[in-house]
Amino acid sequence: MLVSHSLILFSFALAVGPVVGSAEDPGPAPGLAALNVERLMQHVQTLAGPELHGRGVGQPGNEAAVAYIEGQFRQAGLAPLSEEAGYRHSVVVSSFRGEKVQFPNVVGFLEGRDEELRDEVIVIGAHLDHLGTHPSGQTFWGADDNASGTSVLMEVARSFARYGPRPKRSICFVAFNGEEGNFSDGTRPRFSSLAGSREFAENPPLRRGRIVGMINMDMVGRYLFDDLLALPSVAVVHSSPDPFANAVERAKKGVRLGVHRTPIGYLTWTNDALRSDHAHFHLSGLPVLWLSTSLHRDYHQPTDRVEKVRPMQLVRIARFVFLTAGAAADSPPETFPARARR
Repeated sequence: MLVSHSLILFSFALAVGPVVGSAEDPGPAPGLAALNVERLMQHVQTLAGPELHGRGVGQPGNEAAVAYIEGQFRQAGLAPLSEEAGYRHSVVVSSFRGEKVQFPNVVGFLEGRDEELRDEVIVIGAHLDHLGTHPSGQTFWGADDNASGTSVLMEVARSFARYGPRPKRSICFVAFNGEEGNFSDGTRPRFSSLAGSREFAENPPLRRGRIVGMINMDMVGRYLFDDLLALPSVAVVHSSPDPFANAVERAKKGVRLGVHRTPIGYLTWTNDALRSDHAHFHLSGLPVLWLSTSLHRDYHQPTDRVEKVRPMQLVRIARFVFLTAGAAADSPPETFPARARR
């Protein structure tokens, strides 16, 4: 995740306000009940564990992470991009030295149940990569950034696909790669960050339909302002107008989680609005939600390790994402304006 301190300060002003949310009520949705702390933390431990070495692009750990997520999507029953490509969406970018760098996003598709709305697609995404292992031998594990968001992505996908209810609109689940760029130490090709999500947003490789909105999860494994207030909350940056607004309000009623909403325009002047994988969807004119629990002292440090992830916070956010995505995907036909569809 790429964030400047202005976002922290602005979000802090929101965080000290009243926390919104009610007692957790899982409700009748079997997919919601299937979201549990054990599975979520198992994913975090795998992705941020010693065998994946920080998941840096161009390193073996990144390929291992791709294979792991691909396997989870397959087990969940998501449809692949195609028989030939499987779940891999190939991305090729040029480094700052003119070298070609290639890596895949991981994509799974859940077709909606409504004949009229299934061609409208909501993308749910999180970046799978982190900084990897530095040539000095120091590993940057990236447990919160962003094994946390990727774990939520996999489990929400599994809950929708295996347990339901299947939503009216289609949902495309994407583990983006190349969000972090790479170490700028001159030893490996350095490329622009947000590379995987930019390629996907600008050239969507969908099986069918058009993207109408995007939900992004980046660093969701801690309490909000973990170093200061440790609030059981999440910051939600949204487009204006916000077609996800009603879905967020409905989701808040089902999860004990403070939800602090910020219009994306409030952050544009600082460039913070464009510092994660929702950026190029937003620039394409699509409505977005960006979920994060903000920065902490372990951000982009080797100390961002599994033991510092807050397990129950991760479950709350997974349930919030499931409820928000389900409500948005089942919303009336006029919810997502035609001008946002592409």
